[in-house]
Amino acid sequence: MNAVAFAPWPIAQHAFRPPEIWIILKAMQVLVPHVETPPEFKGGKAGEAAIQKQLIEQGILKKSGRGRARLAPEVEALILPAVLPELALLVSVSRTVQAGGAAGLVCFNWTSGTVVVNWVDEHGDHHFEAYEPDDLQACVLEFLWRAGGMDVEEPAEVPEVPSAEAFERIAGRMTRMVSLLAVAGLRGEKQNSRALGWIVSDRSAWLMQAGAVGGEGVLSQVGAAQLALAVFDLVQQALDLIPHTTPAAAPAQ
Repeated sequence: MNAVAFAPWPIAQHAFRPPEIWIILKAMQVLVPHVETPPEFKGGKAGEAAIQKQLIEQGILKKSGRGRARLAPEVEALILPAVLPELALLVSVSRTVQAGGAAGLVCFNWTSGTVVVNWVDEHGDHHFEAYEPDDLQACVLEFLWRAGGMDVEEPAEVPEVPSAEAFERIAGRMTRMVSLLAVAGLRGEKQNSRALGWIVSDRSAWLMQAGAVGGEGVLSQVGAAQLALAVFDLVQQALDLIPHTTPAAAPAQ
């Protein structure tokens, strides 16, 4: 198993600078009160007008009949699923201080028509990539491989549950902490959550899986193939909570 086996190809992608995404969300009328105005716009309307003009010239915004800017349909199709998904899956791969710090946080947004993966890079730019809806599991697995969250060795044939003392040593050598949180039913009245997490220590993965956020978990040493199946199960459980979703094929081992 490797990242290449899971890597789908995006059908659309785009990156926007912070002031651009602010203008775009404003045009979509989805800005919420706590979203801070970019510093480029705090001195008056000139900065906002300049960015809006650039977006119109790029074809990202279009002038409506009333003179108001609206989002180009193909751009709205890329961003709207991230704003209003049916299922959102937050995936974080955090590196410990001894592994160089830093963390990667990516949101996988699913609707019946598409998957949009979005994240903010170290420069504050907002990235959006669209995939086919059946590519959700593959997108998540590819990111986890690329971020080092699944680069682990296979455990012994009969892994032992570590004692409290042994776990302290494992935690002390931890290089990565991986967490996944899936929230389904975001367009309905009731939401359901599923969570999954593990740590990587000395290239060994220790999995803590819970049936729901806040539920009791079980700690066990697993290999990359078991991690992939655990991720697949988490995503499929979340998809099953949304009406009219079709189960996807399990990843090859």
